[in-house]
Amino acid sequence: MRKVLVTFLLLLGFGFLVAPTTSAAPKDGIYIGGEVNKYYSIIEFINSKTKTEEMNKAGLANVVLFQDDMMASASSILSKGGFTKAQVPHEHGKLPGKYKKVNGDYIIPEPAFTSGLNGSTDTVFINEEQQVVFRVGIEGIAETVELVKVGENNKIEVLTDLTDDGNVSSGDDIKDDGVYSGVYDIIAGSEGTLGYKVVVDSELYSDSYEISALKHLTNEEITTASAQSGETEQKFTELSTSLSKEEAQAKTVEWLNSKEEVVSAGISEDGEGIWYELDSGVLGGTLINEDSSKGGRNAATLTESLNDAPIDYKENIANFAAMSTDSLSVGSKRAAIISSFASQGGGLQLPNASYDNVSNLFTATGFNADRLTDGESDIDLFKNLENYGVVVIDTHGGTFFAQGVGEYNSSQVIFLTGEKATPEKIQMYEADLKKGRLAVIADYFAITPSFISHYNESLPGTIVFNGSCQSTKNDTMSNAFLNDGAQTYFGYSDNVLVSYDNNVVSTLFNSLVANGMTTGESFDHVINTHGTSDGYGAYFQMKGNNNVVISVEGLVNGKFEEGNLNGWFGNGDVRLISKLGPLYSPEGKYMSIISTGLGSVGESDSYISQTFNIPAGMTTLSFDYNVISEEPDEFLDSVYDDKFQVVIDPSFGGFEPQTLVYESVNTSAWLLDFPIDIDFYGGDDTSYEIGWKHVEFDVSHLAGKGSVTLDFRVWDEGDSAYDTAALIDNISLN
Repeated sequence: MRKVLVTFLLLLGFGFLVAPTTSAAPKDGIYIGGEVNKYYSIIEFINSKTKTEEMNKAGLANVVLFQDDMMASASSILSKGGFTKAQVPHEHGKLPGKYKKVNGDYIIPEPAFTSGLNGSTDTVFINEEQQVVFRVGIEGIAETVELVKVGENNKIEVLTDLTDDGNVSSGDDIKDDGVYSGVYDIIAGSEGTLGYKVVVDSELYSDSYEISALKHLTNEEITTASAQSGETEQKFTELSTSLSKEEAQAKTVEWLNSKEEVVSAGISEDGEGIWYELDSGVLGGTLINEDSSKGGRNAATLTESLNDAPIDYKENIANFAAMSTDSLSVGSKRAAIISSFASQGGGLQLPNASYDNVSNLFTATGFNADRLTDGESDIDLFKNLENYGVVVIDTHGGTFFAQGVGEYNSSQVIFLTGEKATPEKIQMYEADLKKGRLAVIADYFAITPSFISHYNESLPGTIVFNGSCQSTKNDTMSNAFLNDGAQTYFGYSDNVLVSYDNNVVSTLFNSLVANGMTTGESFDHVINTHGTSDGYGAYFQMKGNNNVVISVEGLVNGKFEEGNLNGWFGNGDVRLISKLGPLYSPEGKYMSIISTGLGSVGESDSYISQTFNIPAGMTTLSFDYNVISEEPDEFLDSVYDDKFQVVIDPSFGGFEPQTLVYESVNTSAWLLDFPIDIDFYGGDDTSYEIGWKHVEFDVSHLAGKGSVTLDFRVWDEGDSAYDTAALIDNISLN
């Protein structure tokens, strides 16, 4: 009886109090998706004797009304209080899921790629079986999705199917999320490049995904790679006792080229370093610059006055928001201030008080500032720069290698990490070393441009300050950052004096942060204050956009339409998806999902958060959410009580954290009459939703007062077998 009543209420919500005439437009009607896959005209729906059973089978989210070029799902109509409040525009061919056309001019959507083919690795080692997970995003209806190997003369060999069925053993974490996955075991018999593609329905091909087949480093090669940099510096030092610098360099290079394990060697472009390429494929070198610069040793013995430009990061905070509304802002309110040699490295140690002040400046103005020094400046950090809207690098660098060494047709700008290149670490990072993404310079790992390009494909409009020597000697490093989404890149054309660098970084970020200037205005202010160079040939330079500002005002990436989570800090099972079974974003293409650990992910406590200032004049924070769980209805009123919560937490005094949303298995209003066609891995095969809900919260009392943190969190209670997930979208300030 209750199901029939719900169906009747749906008809009332649709506004069908009076049966329409037979002249109703064919495009007006009701689509019942899921396993039903049927489209009714309005007359057909009213007269159907099976509609109640079909709606129960499909689930409310998969029952969609189309009327007067608008559409809304039944679950949205119920949760938002009627069709008028729930309706959104629709276009022909945009029905959710797979369907049959009964009336009207709708067509079955053609499949299309929403993302390129990706693998869990781009490197395998020869004569060693390695399991690789392949994934690709597809929208529309795909009958077959096959992984193929591309051989000589483009010969195609079908390897395995990719599916979107939630089968974890096949690499697919979430059923029907538009991501097709498959597992294939690769065994390469020789070194080379392996090419793979995905073919959909035997006619739509993806771009190629390439995997390199490499030999493992032998123990002897690892020992050589670890020791060669130090031995090269020692050789140069010995020769320098009786020869000029230039003669000692030449003799050191001659000595390197005489070694059986060295393929080539040379002097760096500026004459202040020596590089080599080993027969194992590992690149390396040493710094031989002896002045007080950031391209060599003994920088810590600096005796001249730094004459730091003071950062008044307290008095000028009020100016932080006074910036042009026509300017572009960085896409993440997190800053990384990185000093690789704050207290380590002996002669490589660098004075870093000015960088400490920059970190304090960001913290005082509401940014999340990560101050990372010495060993914290490791390879993993530089793999994850997409987390940051501002990256400030304080380290040594230079321009190494020759044309044809690595993937570039010129020498490469590199900079040092704070991670020591021990034999154990060389073995750990052997793939990156053999592919030229890392080098061993002065006994530390060095970052090359291809490392930035490979690991940081979607920087959030970042401002990068690379304070190492020669960071703009050529465009290899600046282009790596700018092509991956950075907006502005600052650096030096040559070996820069530490004193000049400290003055530059202080004035630059005082201008950008405390005074709200654009990148171009801040650059001009540095030049006007400290001159165009350090007086010894190192010019301060800016690449990219000159109209970018650093702002904590307002939310960033609240609709997720860039296809990434830039601007948000996340932990646990946090993803971006275009669909979840019959559920789509209420507006746009993408939505965020946080869960208690779906598929292969074991995390049971997940969240996304963002810290920002609510600009003066803003009155409303709004967002949409839905919660889906396997725990209703068999675990209602039990200890298995998964939860979802949204909290806003002001950082300033006088205001306590406020809970905006609280949902739980035991207390939420689940649509129990309509199981939704979503089957999470593990647990059972029944899931329920609460339906999309829209939240509006008055923030006028928080506007213009300082930073707040908005936190969305979902977590397990009682078990981890039955999962719960929250969908989040359309987060905005108005």
